[in-house]
Amino acid sequence: MMFAPSSKSFSATRPVVAPGMVALHGNRLEVLAQTLAAWMARCPLGPLEQEVVLVQSNGMAEWVKMELAQTLGVSAAVRVELPGRFAWQMYRHVLGYAEVPRHTPLDKASTLWHTMQLLPTLVQQGATGVWEGIGQLLDGGGQGGDDALTQRYFLASKMADLLDQYQVYRPDWLVHWEQGRDGEDIMPAQPVPRSLARHLPPDVARVPVQEQWQPALWRHLLAQLPVAQRQAIRPRLHQRVLDVLQTGQMAAPQHVPRRVVLFGMTHLPAPVLELLGALSARCQILLAVPNPCRFYWSDALDGRELFQRMPRKAAQPRHAERGAQPLATLDMAQMHAHAHPLLVAWGRQVRDHVRQLEAFDEAAQAAERMGLARIDFFDEDDRPDASLLQQVQQRIRDLVPLAEHAGHATAVPLDDHSVLFRVAHSPMREVEVLHDHLLDCLQHSRPDEGLQARDIVVMVPDIAQYAALIQAVFGQYAPEDARHIPFDIADMGAQAASPLLKAVQWLAELPCQRAGLSELGDLLAVPAVARRFGLDADAVAQLQAWMQGSGIRWGLDAAHRRALGLPAVGEHNSAWFGLQRMVLGFLSAAQPFDGIEPYAEIGGLAAAHVGALAQLLHRLQHWSQTLQTPASPAVWAQRWRSVLADFLEPTTEEELAAVALLEQALQDWLHVTADAGFEAALPLAVARHAWLDGLKNPAPTQRFHAGGITFCTLMPMRAIPFRIVCLLGMNDGDYPRKSMRQDMDLMALPGQVRPGDRRRAQDDRQLMLEALLSARDRLYISWVGRNVRDNSPRPPSVLVAQLRDYLTAGWGEAVVQQRTLASPLQPFSSHYFEEGSRWQTWASEWRPIHQSEGDSPASVVDAVSATASASLDVPVWTLAGLGSFWRDPVKVWAQQRLQLHYQPLPEAIPDQEPLAIAGLERWAQWNALLHTLQPHARAGASPAQLQDMARQALQRQALAGALPLHQMGEDLQAQWLELLDPLLQRWVQSLQQWPQACERQRLQYTHARHPQWQVQDWLQGVHESADATAQGQRMRLHVKPSRCIDQPANRNRPQPLLRLEPLIPEWVQAVVVAACLPDTALHSRLIGLDATLEITPLDAEQARLWLAQMLEQAAQGLQQPLPLAAQTGFAWLAARERTEEGGAEAHQSLATARSRYEGTYQQRGEVQDNPYLARFYPDFTHLNTDGRFEALAQAMLEPVRQWTQQCVRIVPYDR
Repeated sequence: MMFAPSSKSFSATRPVVAPGMVALHGNRLEVLAQTLAAWMARCPLGPLEQEVVLVQSNGMAEWVKMELAQTLGVSAAVRVELPGRFAWQMYRHVLGYAEVPRHTPLDKASTLWHTMQLLPTLVQQGATGVWEGIGQLLDGGGQGGDDALTQRYFLASKMADLLDQYQVYRPDWLVHWEQGRDGEDIMPAQPVPRSLARHLPPDVARVPVQEQWQPALWRHLLAQLPVAQRQAIRPRLHQRVLDVLQTGQMAAPQHVPRRVVLFGMTHLPAPVLELLGALSARCQILLAVPNPCRFYWSDALDGRELFQRMPRKAAQPRHAERGAQPLATLDMAQMHAHAHPLLVAWGRQVRDHVRQLEAFDEAAQAAERMGLARIDFFDEDDRPDASLLQQVQQRIRDLVPLAEHAGHATAVPLDDHSVLFRVAHSPMREVEVLHDHLLDCLQHSRPDEGLQARDIVVMVPDIAQYAALIQAVFGQYAPEDARHIPFDIADMGAQAASPLLKAVQWLAELPCQRAGLSELGDLLAVPAVARRFGLDADAVAQLQAWMQGSGIRWGLDAAHRRALGLPAVGEHNSAWFGLQRMVLGFLSAAQPFDGIEPYAEIGGLAAAHVGALAQLLHRLQHWSQTLQTPASPAVWAQRWRSVLADFLEPTTEEELAAVALLEQALQDWLHVTADAGFEAALPLAVARHAWLDGLKNPAPTQRFHAGGITFCTLMPMRAIPFRIVCLLGMNDGDYPRKSMRQDMDLMALPGQVRPGDRRRAQDDRQLMLEALLSARDRLYISWVGRNVRDNSPRPPSVLVAQLRDYLTAGWGEAVVQQRTLASPLQPFSSHYFEEGSRWQTWASEWRPIHQSEGDSPASVVDAVSATASASLDVPVWTLAGLGSFWRDPVKVWAQQRLQLHYQPLPEAIPDQEPLAIAGLERWAQWNALLHTLQPHARAGASPAQLQDMARQALQRQALAGALPLHQMGEDLQAQWLELLDPLLQRWVQSLQQWPQACERQRLQYTHARHPQWQVQDWLQGVHESADATAQGQRMRLHVKPSRCIDQPANRNRPQPLLRLEPLIPEWVQAVVVAACLPDTALHSRLIGLDATLEITPLDAEQARLWLAQMLEQAAQGLQQPLPLAAQTGFAWLAARERTEEGGAEAHQSLATARSRYEGTYQQRGEVQDNPYLARFYPDFTHLNTDGRFEALAQAMLEPVRQWTQQCVRIVPYDR
């Protein structure tokens, strides 16, 4: 749509915008924004002129533009920028573009590389002068080479930080230093009062001797610059600009804006304020100052003596209005009775800023210049039904001390939730509890309130620590889910937000990387990297599996390991080792070649993925060696670009933006090093930091307040108004955040504090005050207040404690306690589902379990059993099925009735070579070894031959990287062979005695009363003796690579004790065989690692009785879980037998069972290793409800014990 221009709108007459400087004070930012919009509408600029608004943060910039758009209808021709950038632009406009370059000659980066260039010469020339201490730092520990250069870089970086800070906050120091006035130039801008001067050392006005290198360095830096650049440093330009503005001879007055707005800042360097004051003679300066209190309160804080108390015409009416005596006359010990305690504790920064403006006004009036007009826009709303939060904000606004609180106090209703405190056990629980709370707020807000996700902000001390937790909790729900809340995470550095940049960071540290299997897998999983090597997601997954299976654990090759200082390790379990195995497995059969064991899994079209791995490994090897060589910045830039080209193929918008960031960082680095004339060779550590450190900071264009809940870091001048303000992580020690003072910082010396200085401790206190004042409907504060292990209390931040103490003193302890809630440890706690509970959750997936009567595991079991299908298909049992049921009836019930399968958590990807092999891994290797030997044993191999084959098999396992290296591996192989020797001998003897393998035989049994209860299987592993007259003509042989004996025999116990639980499958088979084949007197021999078990046939009648009982128990166990744990049951039976023999009390056997089930400090409990038991019977009390456990142990496990006593003979090995 086009509009015809009117003569009026394009008149040659410019609208009148009177010059001057006006401070708009208010306690609500939205009121200040509306006032600013009305001011702009009342006194508009010309059609092609821009409004200039100065803010301190990107979040504030976006908020200001949105507020102006909402008030004016559109926000156009508004330039929002930072004060430092604006000041430099004004320098160029006032002095001319030829006089002032586009960038300051000695910014932080330029100063760093000039200092890098100068330091060696300065230290060498002044080894015994002011540079002696710096020389000792550079030579710390006598290190040289790359370490010395790295040390020099970090020291130069600290020096650059200091000088950059001085240019902003102490330009007068730098002017004096340039003139050689080192001994009288660091006095505060204002005289130090006598009360403070008494506590200062006598040499406070001088640069300390050990820091006199700082003025010397500044002079040398200036001497390195050309004359034009030397005149363009910030301290010189600032004074020149002030002089030119006073005379009015500006170089480009048409580019100086007619109106400048400084909005929402509680901190401003003095030079910027001086520049604005000088500009006020030519343009209109509006200062929108967020002031929490409408009365004069500058004397209400510690440190007030730094300001000169002067007669104040404007302040006196406000004092009279309050009817209080001047605060400046009060002793600080009595200040709590006359000022607001939260202002006293948190408000020093904003106090300094307000007093700075007042001092500026006083100085201007003293110099007979135009002063600073002040207009107040404080909220006057004192509603009788104000919420607790609103009452606190009103008390701060009106400077109401606690002594006068009774006259202003208003009752707080119980349903007031404007201030809430939440205590959690971990940061994860903090986020989960917050998600439930915000869902409740959004779902229950009235239509007229119109609460939206964008009206909520969540601030934390460090967003990097919470980002993954926020993504896991808030990002788990799809948009169509009612529990979905849109959100955005701000303040994330580019490296933290981009997988591509994380990969580049890893590659930039390649020579120092361990290159573990997980790291290589993560590198391949980056889409841009996978695309570069022609891999898709499925190919990456396949390749990662092959890399783990081929034995890759860490390191690229032997050369890479030597570079890490591990020359003796060799190539075993390295990436080159695994790649060789893959290639050989694809090219040849299963035989080793040249000491390489082939990896046989490689085959088919997917084998091409190995080529991509080879290409990746070759490039990693190349760059691992190349990056170790120092080079000049120009050469490093070429290397980094080659690294990006070798490993990345960016295609998406995010990837292209990340690569553009990397290229821009390279160009910036080359530019500053070229300006500094720095061409020396740099080691990798310096080149990496110089390139990538700038990417750690959040991008200035990062979205803030983008439409959903905003998660961000607590940052200065970030607390813009939101309806709900949430603070997480407010833990003692984490907030206020600790700030380490630099030893070389002259601004931190006693007596050097000036109004406008930045200090982290004061920043964080100011942020707490801003958060309290910016919340409109609710302030939500959370901290980790309970230990996750023992539930012991943990204190909150001292600032939270101060707020709670203030609320307690002003409104009573009950008000604070009613608004404090400690959340349960787990999100599925039954407390969430109790009727009338204070805890509420939207995690509906847990509700069905807790809807049953009561909350005991027994009632949960009943409820779950009732929800299972009423019709039960009784399975036809097999030997393995019955054995599994007898060993773990709860697991079988859960899997067959509920289809509940607890999958074990995936093991961590192994990043180190095998050092010790035990547990299931050892059993798996032994079982595979016996499987390899089995055909040879049946073919008649001797024990010596089997031993030799076992040795060869273990050597091949070593070649495959599955065993420890060198002597550890050789000792392990010898130990295993010695352990297997008696097993192999007994195995060969048994096969010689029963050489003929029998055909498998059908086993079938049907219950007499319930014909649907059946057992069907095949009997296998039976061997027949060639001697028909031999006792035990038929023998079932079973070899197990595990121990049979639990406790060996001793003087008090002539017979060893068996491990009974592993024998349950043997008992089940003995019972079924005896019941199904009553005419077959089948003996069994179980050959284990420490003994052979000779098992005689079971009586057929007894077997049928037991088998019928087994099927009855199995049928019952499929209807509902049987509270039986096999290990615990056997422990209880043995303990009961001992107590009966010794005449002890029965409860002692139950105590033994409890210890075995729940565990002790010396031994893990059975429930800890069984998720099914843990789910339904979390402790022994629930397992033995109504004595069912004892009855089931007697009915199901006692027959096993009787069988082992009657039919099992132990033949230990002689060692």
